[in-house]
Amino acid sequence: SFFANKLAEDPITPIHMMLASLHELPVYLALSGILLAFIAHKSPRFVVIVKSIFKPVIYVMERKYFMDDLFINVFAPLARGIGKVLWKVGDIFLIDGLLVNGSARVVAVFAKIFRRAQTGYVNSAATYMVLGILILLTFCTGLILH
Repeated sequence: SFFANKLAEDPITPIHMMLASLHELPVYLALSGILLAFIAHKSPRFVVIVKSIFKPVIYVMERKYFMDDLFINVFAPLARGIGKVLWKVGDIFLIDGLLVNGSARVVAVFAKIFRRAQTGYVNSAATYMVLGILILLTFCTGLILH
């Protein structure tokens, strides 16, 4: 029947898994690495031959796939340029220019306007207070909005 071999399989034990793993590629790679290390240890001339054969590969790997050059020559100047633009626009223009100095200029303009209103008389101060309260009540009750 179709399910005869699917329903009842042999039990897999750690020994079975160990024996099966001997046929896998990582085991062969590890054994070849051990063999190459042994040959390189016994014969220094072998290392010179391998270096001459794989010279371009060694050069690329020693240069770290040219990632340092890429970051130093491309990404770092780009990040510095973006940072400089953000510093000039964000910090100097927006924060220092508009928020800090701009708010000081707005206060100076309003102070210049309201300085004329300060006559030193109590009746003019009371009039301005009543006008301010009326404006505040108008906005709070929503008479202007309707």
